[in-house]
Amino acid sequence: HGGANAFPTSGPLAGDPALIPIHPDEVTNYETGIKGSLADGVVQYTLSAFLMNWDDIQLDTFLGPLSIPSVINASEAQSKGVELELLTRPTDNFSLNFGYSFVDAELTADADLDGDGTADAFDGEVLPGVSKHTLSIMADYVYPMGEMGDLLFHVDGSYRSDFNTTFNAAAGNFASLDGFSIWNASITWDREEFSLGAFIRNIGDEEG
Repeated sequence: HGGANAFPTSGPLAGDPALIPIHPDEVTNYETGIKGSLADGVVQYTLSAFLMNWDDIQLDTFLGPLSIPSVINASEAQSKGVELELLTRPTDNFSLNFGYSFVDAELTADADLDGDGTADAFDGEVLPGVSKHTLSIMADYVYPMGEMGDLLFHVDGSYRSDFNTTFNAAAGNFASLDGFSIWNASITWDREEFSLGAFIRNIGDEEG
């Protein structure tokens, strides 16, 4: 859906009234894939590929003399990539889940980010905040203790590769941020009457 930016349109700090409306964007998405199992169902997999054509894309920007955070419509962008998910359960007590995605998302036409009629971002530049590679992994193990219940061990991690905060240095507020990974772990004593657990979030204290 569309909307409206909020900045003054009169006085010394006025912005261009023509930039107040935010028009709706539209995405045409093509996707194909396959899913199934291997090794008598021990491994389940899902693999898909997608192509998204994006018209009137809404982009975050700063408008007017006050540089007020706003949204502006650019013309075209495209996102394409592949996604893979694997789930394996080699024993009744152990499961492992793995996910990976590759995304190539970029403008397919020059964009005017400040509404002055000249391009600030250009055909082929990567969309802000988009990492080409993301990974996730999750493992769970159940240790049975009979009448004492079960011990549940869990670990998960995620990774995203480097990305930019905006299109280029000329667009303002530009930074190229390094990729990072975050790991979490927990252990839980589980009985029918209660459960007692401990966990660590972001084991490596990664700021990301």
